[in-house]
Amino acid sequence: MVVETDYYDRLGVTPDATLSQIKTAYRKLAMKYHPDKNPDNTEAVEKFKEISEAYEVLSDDEKRQQYDRFGKEATKGHHMNAEDLFAQFFGGNPFAAFHERNESYETEPIYQELQCTLEDLYTGKTEKINITRNILCTNCKGKGINSKGTIFNCVSCNGKGIKVMVRPIGPGMLQQMQVRCEVCGGEGKSIKEEDKCELCKGMRIQVETKVFNVEVKKGMKHGHKIILPGESHQLPDLKPGNVIIVVLEKKHDTFERNGNNLIINITIPLIEALTGTQFIVNHLDNRKLIIESGNNDIITPNEMRMIPEEGMPILNSSSKGNLYIKFNVEFPKSGTLNLSQITALKAVLPYGKTLLTNVKASKRIYLPQNSVPNFKSSDYEDENDENNKGNNRRGQRVECAQQ
Repeated sequence: MVVETDYYDRLGVTPDATLSQIKTAYRKLAMKYHPDKNPDNTEAVEKFKEISEAYEVLSDDEKRQQYDRFGKEATKGHHMNAEDLFAQFFGGNPFAAFHERNESYETEPIYQELQCTLEDLYTGKTEKINITRNILCTNCKGKGINSKGTIFNCVSCNGKGIKVMVRPIGPGMLQQMQVRCEVCGGEGKSIKEEDKCELCKGMRIQVETKVFNVEVKKGMKHGHKIILPGESHQLPDLKPGNVIIVVLEKKHDTFERNGNNLIINITIPLIEALTGTQFIVNHLDNRKLIIESGNNDIITPNEMRMIPEEGMPILNSSSKGNLYIKFNVEFPKSGTLNLSQITALKAVLPYGKTLLTNVKASKRIYLPQNSVPNFKSSDYEDENDENNKGNNRRGQRVECAQQ
C-alpha cells in the first residue's frame, strides 16, 4: 500500500507498474516535453522537470520503496538535473548540449523510526534519539587540506568532475554519455597527499553521533513525521537535509484506537446486563474510571455505549475523542437453571412463546444443545445444482437430532 501516488500520476502509470512500463512512459513524455522541442513554453519546462523527478525515484528500486512507504519527503534532496537524467537515459541529449545546473541541492534526509506505546501518544513524552550522520570535518572546516595545503583542478577531468565517454553500440553507431571522473570521484578537485587534512585525510567529512531530544506530542498517530530541519548529513557545497522521525504505534492489549476514538471490549454476565453493572477501566494516563449502568438500563449483546471526551487527545487541541465500550454478554451455560428459576424468570421477563398444542405438524423437532460437529463450508453447497454453486444454502442440509 503506497502512501501517495503523485510520481506515478506524473508518468501516467499505476503503483504496480513494472520498471519497463515506467521507462516506456518516461521516454514518451520526455521526448514530448523537452525544453528544446518547446521553446518559450514554461509549462512544458516545468512538466519536463516533474516527469524527470518522478522517473529518477521510480526507476531506482531503493528510492521507490522509500517513496511508497513514506512519500516524497523520503526522496527529497539531491535530485539529478533533468537534462543530465535525460542524457543518461538516451545516451546523449539528441536536442542540445547539457545545461549548467542551477538548482539548490540538499543532502538526503535521514529517516529514523520511533516506537511509541498508546500511553506515550496519550500523555506525550520526550525521547532521546541517537542519529549517526556525516558532518564537515571540524579540523579543516570541510576543505580537506591542512593549513599549508592547496587544492587544484583534477588533471584527468580538467576540473569538471565528469568525462564524456563514447562507445560503439552497433555498426557505424556510437553512444555518447557522461560518467563521473574516477580520479577525483566527481569533485573536480585534487589534493596532494602531503597537503591532506590530518583528521579527515582529504575526505572533508567525518562521522558524528548526535543525541536529539524528540518531542512526541499528545494525539500523534501511527505514521506521523517529526521533522528536525537541517540536521541530516553535511556535505561540501550542499545544504543539510532534514532528519525525519516516523512515529510507529504499538498495539495495545486493552484499547483499540480508531482515529481520535478509543474502543474497549468488556464482558459482563447476563444478570448484570439485565439489572445493572459496575466495573473499572484503567485509562492510559493511570486514571481509574468507574463505569456503571442503572438498575433499569438493560444492555444487549454487542451493544456499544459512548463516553464523550475520554478518547485520545486531538493533536494541537484541548479536545479529546470519545471512548466506546463494546459489551459482550455472557449467558449461563446450558443446564445451569433449575425449574423454579426458569419459572421465576418467565414471570418477570417478556415471554412471547405461543403454545402450539392445536397445530397439526408433520414432525416435532427439538433444537440440539450442542453445536454442529466438524462443520465444513461444503455442507452448505449443493454440488449437483449448477445454478447454485458457490452459494450458501444455509439450513438445507443440516440434520437435526429428533427426540
